[in-house]
Amino acid sequence: MADWTLGATYWPRRKGTLLWAAWDRGEVRDELQQLAAYGLDTVRLPLHWEDLQPRPDRVDTQALRALEQTLDLALDARLRVVPSLLPLAVAGAIHVPAWTTAASLAADMVMATKFGPLLIVRSESRPPLVWERTVHDTEVRDLWTNPAMRAAQRKLISEVVGYFAEHPALLGWELGSGLELARTPSSADAAGEWLAESVEALREHGARGPLFYAATLRALLRREGPRPELIVAAGATPALSLVPPEPAFPAQRLSEEMLRFVAALVQSLSGSPPVLIIGAPALPHTEGQIFADSAYGRAVEQPLHDPEQLARLLETALPTLRAAGVPGVWFAHAYCYGTPFLPEDAHSRRERMMGLFDTGGEDLPPAQAVQRFAQQPAPQPTQPLPRLDVEDYWHDPAAAFQRLWRAWQAPDEEPRT
Repeated sequence: MADWTLGATYWPRRKGTLLWAAWDRGEVRDELQQLAAYGLDTVRLPLHWEDLQPRPDRVDTQALRALEQTLDLALDARLRVVPSLLPLAVAGAIHVPAWTTAASLAADMVMATKFGPLLIVRSESRPPLVWERTVHDTEVRDLWTNPAMRAAQRKLISEVVGYFAEHPALLGWELGSGLELARTPSSADAAGEWLAESVEALREHGARGPLFYAATLRALLRREGPRPELIVAAGATPALSLVPPEPAFPAQRLSEEMLRFVAALVQSLSGSPPVLIIGAPALPHTEGQIFADSAYGRAVEQPLHDPEQLARLLETALPTLRAAGVPGVWFAHAYCYGTPFLPEDAHSRRERMMGLFDTGGEDLPPAQAVQRFAQQPAPQPTQPLPRLDVEDYWHDPAAAFQRLWRAWQAPDEEPRT
């Protein structure tokens, strides 16, 4: 992927994940036009799985009509769109249709008729699961290999991609945001096979342009992945979500060095630099403050940024990343949200504070920094991202990650290659 993209994930600031269930033409039109006016060229558009596919054998026509109109409005605003299929990771919780879980007896009856009895394997983690705007404590099925789950995913791909593949607003398509948070694949091979089969299905139904798999840092810390090199081998571009603190970066704030390191690591593993999906909660006069929060089932001590400080970070990081060959930066949220994502107890508080625009739609210093960057001529290519020593990385990825990060911060002690 050669073209630079500067984008943001779009949920309406007043409705959040109710985008498709309570679609509002005027709201979507005005907000997409605002994003374009500040220099963003791409919108990452999560297709909320439960709203798009309420049953494994049915795709909702009302949601498809809303998607069609949203794509038309994005085209009017001169924005490119990357619809995100199967976007499980939403604001600190895992959003799934009920039929993808162990709680769905009705779905079991339908799918068992076609595929035989379904085996439920206990997951090692239990992140909050959300469907019907309520939180549930149960298991997610194996979304990577379960034949019933794969058939349902192919159904969604065939109808959504098959219908919209020719729309001129599309830049490309994204697959599977947060699948490894909901359930770790059983093996790297299983993840690789899922990626290859999913990409094949997308292309078979007419998908054009780049395809992305949106991984989290967890994918770089576990042998099972999904590994960046398998994403590339399947024909997709890695996109990596980085919203500190993460287990790999305990108690650390977002920084330019962190962004460059993760981009260099993914490129060293796969030969392809990733699109970076970044987020950092920011409130005025809070630099250095920390609050207790949760993210996908784990407690976090969440550091805050001051908006002016975050704007300065973007002013230096965006041109540096573009000049180094990173294909794009997408913000985790376009807007801050006055109303919590529902149910409130399942979602992270930090996700409401990451927007480029405040709860009233007014621009924040990071939005102003983005606008200034977008108005500048493209920087000349500089020295590319360094190649890291990733031999035997997957033998113990968590330890290798920390070793490489320490070396990155003290290059004189262990030179990069």
